[in-house]
Parts: sequence; structure tokens; C-alpha cells
Amino acid sequence: MSRAVPVAVAGLVAGGGLLLSAFTSIPGVLLAGALSVAGGMAAVVACSELGFVLAGYVFSQTDDFRGVSLSWRAPDRRGWAFVIAGTVTAVALNRVAFSLGALAGIDPVATVSTPEGLTATGLLVVSPVFLLVVGPAEEYLFRGVLQGYLGQSFSVAGAIGWAAVLFTLVHVPNLLAAPEAAPVSLPVWLTLGVLLGWLYERTGTVTVPALVHGAYDVVVFTLLFMQWGLL
Repeated sequence: MSRAVPVAVAGLVAGGGLLLSAFTSIPGVLLAGALSVAGGMAAVVACSELGFVLAGYVFSQTDDFRGVSLSWRAPDRRGWAFVIAGTVTAVALNRVAFSLGALAGIDPVATVSTPEGLTATGLLVVSPVFLLVVGPAEEYLFRGVLQGYLGQSFSVAGAIGWAAVLFTLVHVPNLLAAPEAAPVSLPVWLTLGVLLGWLYERTGTVTVPALVHGAYDVVVFTLLFMQWGLL
């Protein structure tokens, strides 16, 4: 079987997850009107992430996924060391990319206006969603399901790389409101995807990249709040 086939299949699953997330976000959008700004953001994000979980689960029940192992075991002492080091590395890479972007006259934060009505306490509302929903949902699909599936046809490096590419492509719609941020955002997403994939392979559990992903989002969002002048 051509290696293009598993890449295409994985791409369809990732695209399906993106499409499903648009539909699963609808309850969050409807609920947002009755919540605070931060509460509304949290509701929309949490509901949209369900689409990735559904796509991953449906695909995991097919014959194509048979023989792929997926573990959620808790990190041991070594695993927690990877969580801490991985989070620090991810945030450092983000800061380097943003600094280089600033030198080139590209500031992704400057292209995003502060949501009206958002306050510092909003960080306490959205942070649990990043840690408990976004990280686990996206790592389940992209590392646990898709990287595991691609590993049947590619080397470890190949599976990590293709899963990272799909992870990056799924985040491209975030650039619709600020396409000028692409030269900074795309390398950040791709590098983050590779790092998370490597962590999954080293530890053998989705829990580690899920924790790193969630913690990374919390730190980056905290820095965003600071740049908005909310902290």
C-alpha cells in the first residue's frame, strides 16, 4: 500500500474532527450569551473540542486502527519530569518565535483585539478548559489516534512529522482573522506538534503530551492577558 494512503486517511480524520468541532461548538455558542465573556469563551472552546474526540473515537473503532495501542496511564516520576521540561521547552520556543517575529515586524498579539468585557478573573475560568479539555482532546486525536495509526506505515520520526503537519493544518482556520500572523504561528504549531509527538513516543502515554499541551496553553494565554493589560 502506498504511504500516501495512510496520510490521506489521517488527513480525512483530522479534517472530520475540524468539521465536527464546528457542529459541536453550537451548544457553546448558544450558551455563551447567558455567560460572562470568559465563560462564553470557555463554553465554546470546550464544546468545539468534543468534535476532535468524536472523530478520534469513531476512527479508533475501525479495522484500520486495529493493533494500535493507546495508553492514558498516569505519568511516573520520569513522566512528570518530561511534563515539566516539555512545558518549559514549548513556552521557550513560543517566546523565541514571537521575538523573531517582532524583529521582522510581525506581532500576532497586536492583530488580536482585547475581547470587550474580558477581565483578569477570566483567566481562572478558561485555564481549566485548556488543562482538562483542550490538551486531552487534541492529544487524544493527533498523538494517540493519528500518530499511532501513522506509526504502522512510517518510522517513528515519520509518524511524528505527519501528525504534527496535520495538527498544524487543523489550526490554520485560527489565522482567518489575522493572516499576517502566519509566518510566526505556523512554525510554532508545527514545532509544538513535533515536541508533543516526541513526548508521546518517549513516555508511551497520551497523558504526558496532554498535560504539556494544556499547561502550554495556560501559560501562553496568561502572557496574552499580560500583553492585553489585564494582569
